Amino acid sequence: MALGPCTEDADCTSGVCGVTGGGDGGSGHGECCTKACAMNDGGCGATACDESGACVYPSAATACGPPCASSSSKNTSTCDGKGGCIAGASDCAPYACSAGVCFTRCTDNTECEPGLVCDPAYSLCCAGPTQGGKLAADSNAGNDSTACCGTGGNGPCQSLTRAMQLIEAARAPNVTLAATVDGGGGDWNALELYPVVLGWGVEVNAPGVYFHDPFDELEIFDISELSGGAAGDGGGYASIVGAPGTPVWIGPNQAGAQSRDSSVIQIETGNALYLANANLNGSAIFQSTAITVNGGASLVLGQDRSATVTGTVTIGNSLANIITDGWNGIVCGVDVDAGTGCTVRDAPIGQSSLVIEGQENWDLSAADLAAVSLSSAPVFGLAPAAAGFGTCPAKPDARASGSSAILLVGRAQMTLANAMIQCIASDGIDLVAEKQWGPLLTMTGSTLQNIGGAALYAVTGSANISSSTLQYNYFGAWQDAQGTIDLSGGGGTNTVVCSSESEATTPEMGAVGIGVVNTSALGLNLDARNVAWDSVGPNIYSCTPDRFSPPRDLSNCLNFKCQSLDCMGSPGADGMDGVYDATGIIVTSGHQLATLTCDGH
Repeated sequence: MALGPCTEDADCTSGVCGVTGGGDGGSGHGECCTKACAMNDGGCGATACDESGACVYPSAATACGPPCASSSSKNTSTCDGKGGCIAGASDCAPYACSAGVCFTRCTDNTECEPGLVCDPAYSLCCAGPTQGGKLAADSNAGNDSTACCGTGGNGPCQSLTRAMQLIEAARAPNVTLAATVDGGGGDWNALELYPVVLGWGVEVNAPGVYFHDPFDELEIFDISELSGGAAGDGGGYASIVGAPGTPVWIGPNQAGAQSRDSSVIQIETGNALYLANANLNGSAIFQSTAITVNGGASLVLGQDRSATVTGTVTIGNSLANIITDGWNGIVCGVDVDAGTGCTVRDAPIGQSSLVIEGQENWDLSAADLAAVSLSSAPVFGLAPAAAGFGTCPAKPDARASGSSAILLVGRAQMTLANAMIQCIASDGIDLVAEKQWGPLLTMTGSTLQNIGGAALYAVTGSANISSSTLQYNYFGAWQDAQGTIDLSGGGGTNTVVCSSESEATTPEMGAVGIGVVNTSALGLNLDARNVAWDSVGPNIYSCTPDRFSPPRDLSNCLNFKCQSLDCMGSPGADGMDGVYDATGIIVTSGHQLATLTCDGH
């Protein structure tokens, strides 16, 4: 039939029953259409045919198409009443479209149009920091109340905390955060919220800026993964840098007030900090630490992570005044539960990567399982005014009771190359036990001088020394208890000369200045082959100290006996090349005569 009810397409002359054939899907009833009706995926296609065979379409006011025309535009398309869909869209910018609705506020980046970020402080979408991009903060000229401050034409943020909030919201790794005070250097605004948590691989570039916390918080900078975790925030690392000749200052302010925080910088487990062109200091009065490296954390000195910014890191100062002295330089810890130590290393930058001076407790302390490698001419302690005894302007470093410039504990391992350890009140390097474990020190090309205790003191563990000089010290190298010291050099001759009580800060009981001492409790020999000494002999003596005397007490060592072919000098006087007790000797084969002459002993 041409028109009328139908149940299948074959019933109609046009071959079309209803719209789809078969009325309601092939089994119902419909009307024969005079022709095939226009169809449309947007919902504007014919829905039926009337009794006259005409196609029945949705009205022109009917919405068509998906709810959103794009991720950032609402669909406003309508049917034309003839089976077509007239395209239309309403821009949601700067917000996103969802289920046909434009967001008007945001709580996260998914509610912003692509390429924009949500500023959670103001629930606004704007152009925030991007991966590898830049963000500005100025403690005086900035404004934290500006949405998405620091980027585009929004003006700088005022605080680093606000800037880090935006970096975290954008989830943008490796952003350079330029920090200035009125466009240059100076004291950072005291209204900063401390500690400033740095993550997402941010690089704080702040030449000439002084970060000082007057409110006695835990620390000034905390290097830690933010809400995304170490993997989510770009690897769990950050950089803090100044510029050559214009370092960033962390701890003191311009007036010299020292930090009262427990640590100036703390690096949390699983995170790493890169430092270059930076001056830091804690406080001797408040016994605070410049840098705490937790177990499982890492510190890299002398460069930023990209190695495009390099420069010396200085901890402390040479003023030798308790008001401005620090307490601890670097404290490298251990995560006992995880069984991981900290890591400290420096970059080969062609100059000293690290200078630590004016620290009254430890310049560097490395706990069990630590791994420390410093080879770019690190310096510990103040420089002497000239070669010789008594030439230090002062000895603030390690003058606290029981301290040393460098302390290695347990299974700590340290590699020192081209180092200078000087003008130290107590010992230069101490190796001590943690339970049954002892540390390992490997040192080459270094100088230990003008030290008021032992330049190297091994209670336990082992020290392997090559191509190094121990001079103008109270004691040179002291092997005690269960420690071992190898001075044979492995191809690089060591020089041990000029030891005198005149350099002592606190003279040991009954001990004059001695180059090498062996009081091993296990009868272990001290390997001093190939060493260059003060005298031809060298003048090596033996004695039998009282085993019940306190450690390093040689007051009962009254009967020195020469154990070399030619002992020049008086036994029991300053300048003896070596002294050992009855349980272990000092091996001196291959000995040489040093070219250095020593006055004062």
